[in-house]
Order: sequence, then C-alpha cells, then structure tokens
Amino acid sequence: MNEPMTCPHRPACSGCPSLEVAYPQQLEEKLQTVRHWFAEASIRDFEPRTIRSILPAPQRPAYRNRIKLVPRRTAGGEIHLGLYQAGSHRVLNIPGCPVQLDGINKVVEIVREAIHSSEMSIYDEQRLAGDVRYITIREGQRTGQVLVGLITHREMCPGMDRFCESIQREGAGIVGIVQHVNEQSGNAIFGGRNITRLGREYMEEEVAGLRIRLGLSSFFQVNTAVAEAAYRSIVDRLHLDRRETLLDLYSGVGTIAMVAAPSAYQAIGIEVVEEAVEFARDSAGANGIGNCTFRVGSVERLLPGVVRDIGRSGVTAGRVLVAVNPPRKGLDPGVLGQLVRMRPGRMAYLSCEPRTLVRDLKHLCDHDLVVRHVELFDMFPYTSKVETLAILERRRPMIAVPAHERARRREGGGRVRR
Repeated sequence: MNEPMTCPHRPACSGCPSLEVAYPQQLEEKLQTVRHWFAEASIRDFEPRTIRSILPAPQRPAYRNRIKLVPRRTAGGEIHLGLYQAGSHRVLNIPGCPVQLDGINKVVEIVREAIHSSEMSIYDEQRLAGDVRYITIREGQRTGQVLVGLITHREMCPGMDRFCESIQREGAGIVGIVQHVNEQSGNAIFGGRNITRLGREYMEEEVAGLRIRLGLSSFFQVNTAVAEAAYRSIVDRLHLDRRETLLDLYSGVGTIAMVAAPSAYQAIGIEVVEEAVEFARDSAGANGIGNCTFRVGSVERLLPGVVRDIGRSGVTAGRVLVAVNPPRKGLDPGVLGQLVRMRPGRMAYLSCEPRTLVRDLKHLCDHDLVVRHVELFDMFPYTSKVETLAILERRRPMIAVPAHERARRREGGGRVRR
C-alpha cells in the first residue's frame, strides 16, 4: 500500500501527520531529514551521502502494537475513549484507529462497553474525583496475546469486579487485566503501583524466535516487525563472536541482549526500571538463555563497575562491544565520557531522535571512534519519526602484544600501549 491513507478521525486527530502523503515520499523525506542532521553535525570521517536507504515497514496500516487512551463520559452517558486534541484537554473519541493492530481495536470496544456496563466512574481532572484516568492496551503482533491496563486514581474502584467479569466473557486473546494506581495529580500515566485483577501481569511477544515478556509500562517498540529487523541488524553488523561480551545499555526488557546472546560469550543488560529487568530475567530463563544477565540501576552509575568486573574475568577491552538504545534525549554526558574511556571494540547506537543521535556520535567520533555504517528503519509510518542505527568501531584497533614482549618492555622500562 503506497498510496495515501484515509482516516475518519482526520483532521481532528493529529497523531498521523503524514497520512495524506504517499508512502514512498514519506520514506524519502525521512531519509533526507537524517542526512540533513548528519551533514549539520559534520561528523569526522563520515559522509552523509552514504546513507542511501530506509527499510520500509512491512505492515501498514495496522502496525502499532500499543495504545494509550483517555476516557470521558458524555452528558448523555456514553463512554468515549480517545486522545487529547492538540493544544487542549478535549478528548477526541477514536473507535477503529487504522494504524492500530486489529486486535487492539476490537479490545478497545470491549473495554468501552465494560466500563459502561460496570458503571465505573471516570476521573475528572478538575475536581480530582472519579476513578478511571487512562486505558492502555498492548497486543503481541505475533502471539495475539493482549494485556489491558486501567490507570486509576485510587485502589478501591466500585465496579472493578464487574468490569473484569465483562472482559473475561469476551475473551479476545486477553491474558491479563492490570490496575495501575496513580494517585498523583497531573498527566503522567504511570508512577504508582500495579495490581493484577485478572489473569497475569504480562503478555508475550515473539521476536527473532524468542518469547519476550512485556508488562503494562514496559518499553517495547510499537512496530514489532521493524524492531526485529533492527535488532537482527545490530547483531549482524557488530560481527559478534563467542569470545566477545556485549553490553546492552538502556536494555529495557532485554530484547537486544537476548537476540545477541547466542552469538556472544555473554550479554549484560543495564536498565533503571526494576520491572523491566524482572521481565528480562524471566524471559531469558524461559528461553533457556544462560549467558545473559541483567542489572538494575542507571547506566551512568553501574557501567564503571560492570566494565571492571568484565576486566577481572579476563575479557580485554577490545572484546567488549556495546549496544545503546537510549531515550529520545540521548546519552547522558557521564555515559558518553565512560564510553570514551572504555573504548569498546565496536558499538551500535539505535535512536528514534536524529538530532541527539548525531550530537552523541560527534562526541564519540572526536574521541577515537568512527562511524562505519548508518541505516534507517521506518518504525513509525505516517509520522515524521524515524529509527536510525549507527555502527561505530575503534579508529585505531588495539594490537595484541605477546606476553614475552610485554615482559621485555617492562624489564627495559618500555611502556605497553593500552
């Protein structure tokens, strides 16, 4: 489908600003945008014109595997589930969003009816009263498993049992209903505690033949097929072998580490969200991956100790490879400094924000790394967003010095370059 797509919710909904643009033109515009930011950054020894293509999304529309909705009850008693209109807190009712997976659209209507029949109260942000603040639904594109989340203002919600019974009767692949209690004011969706009301607290998606567990707030790319292509490319282009350790920084639920682990000596993930690390560990165990471990904490705080531990195990610096998939803001300055000092043999940087990506790449390339390859993935069709993968390697590879030569140099007062 290369022609522009129509949507009954346009123009009131601004979620897909490129909807009326033919798909080949969308891809070309994204390619030119990334080239522009690389040219602006003037990264040492990298020519932006070598960025020649972008991987199209194989499934469009109906590609998004997650949705977050705001509920409202109309004056007539109807339940609307939708998004805030741009620049306002007016909720636009969105039944049947064309970019969501079909299963999600079906469950949205099931949830709408369940809220109505259970007579659950809807949160009023002006009066700070009512219960249901947001709805979140995620579906496994490959598994069909669905997890439903209700974000509520308080734990005790009249009608919750009736809501769960209504959902359970419908089935629709729903494996769990999780209530997330967020008592804070403001628009933040998450920030409280989870209570599993029905089934289990996670659903599963399949990536590169692995079953990955995802919770209510777990970060996972919205386009499963394109995410898998990006993860496979990371493993292929890093040329991992069984003597090398991969550090997966900002590892989330550990997908990159687990996909890479069979090709490496070991894979170590670092992630600040404890729930995500718990799911990563569970997924690694369920998939029989024994050489993959995960640490809870910020990358900036944990990375130095992890690198020291790797060194004590006998793995040299040149055998440590790095994959980073940071938030939109890019790498923390402290993490950039640590990466410069550790001088990884090769590095993969996956980013959804070209501006912060080129900023970080410029810094790394000013300190003994060089960009060898850049490729693009259309993770978000019908928007201006684009996923970019950069592969870097050490500018001056370390040369292994034989033991007898190191001893000779020490005796003669010579220094071994590290």
